[in-house]
Amino acid sequence: MFKDDCTTCLCQGEGMTSDPSGFDCFTITCAVWRCPDGMVMKTTPGQCCGQCEAIECPNGCGEGECKMVNGSPQCACPSNFRGESCQIPVCASSCLNGGTCVASGGNTYCVCGPSYTGRRCEIKVESHEGLCPSVNRSTEYCRDLPDCQYDSQCQGYQKCCKSGCGFKCMAAVNQDVCILGGVTYRKGDFHQRSACESCQCMGQGQGNDPSGFNCNSMMCAMVRCDPGFVQTVSKDVCCPFCEDPTFTKCPEKITIEVNSYDSTVNLEKSLLPKLEALDGRGQPLKISLSQRQLRHCACPHSQRNIHNIVASTAPDYLGRTATCAVAVKVKG
Repeated sequence: MFKDDCTTCLCQGEGMTSDPSGFDCFTITCAVWRCPDGMVMKTTPGQCCGQCEAIECPNGCGEGECKMVNGSPQCACPSNFRGESCQIPVCASSCLNGGTCVASGGNTYCVCGPSYTGRRCEIKVESHEGLCPSVNRSTEYCRDLPDCQYDSQCQGYQKCCKSGCGFKCMAAVNQDVCILGGVTYRKGDFHQRSACESCQCMGQGQGNDPSGFNCNSMMCAMVRCDPGFVQTVSKDVCCPFCEDPTFTKCPEKITIEVNSYDSTVNLEKSLLPKLEALDGRGQPLKISLSQRQLRHCACPHSQRNIHNIVASTAPDYLGRTATCAVAVKVKG
């Protein structure tokens, strides 16, 4: 028979024990010990001796520790947290300029707004206009440039740019112009760098050229000139070409005889067959005349029957033409 959780009694009969009821009782003696930090002695109904159990705070303690204070569990927070459950991060130095103190892995730090940086958000991050130049300089060049992390640390309109030796304050480039050979070009302007290379200004720091131009080179096809025609190279023309078109048949003067009753002369029949022109590759070119017909004057020895006719070729493959002047005398 159990008298209580710590006492057990056994019936021996009346008068047989020191207890008038006849029971022989014995009591369990519990050891006395101190619970370690973070634990408290708790007794469970039905058990004689208590047991050390972890102290539990109602809402947990986050990065803190639950301890017994004046007989009740409370959170003991580290120096960088506060609150009933140690849920509020505390930065050692207050976050400035609208920065927010946050926690990660038991550590606290300031998260800054878009315009500030630094441990306390004390550094204003001011972005200067323009772009960083494309540089490929030696360390000797870098020695005269101040180190930086942000544009706001650079004087005037300089920018903090990455170079071959870290981040340095450099003069910003203007993305609306290009400067080449001391000449300033507006964005969109064209510059003929050579006969074979045309460039358009895209703005400093842009394009495929350090000056800010986007340059394209012309590809030349293979040119073959017929025998007797010479291939020519000119600084004003990108690709090599065959020599200029020329008249191979161009008489200085001719006489055309007509019947006295003919009042007009058809030059396409009487003059054109006597002319011939070839391009630089030896190919015939079409010929046109300044006049297709002449009017004959039945007046002997009249200067009115002498005419200056100009023959011109059609443009060749490079757009070039040739001319031939012929004095035509009409005789009736």
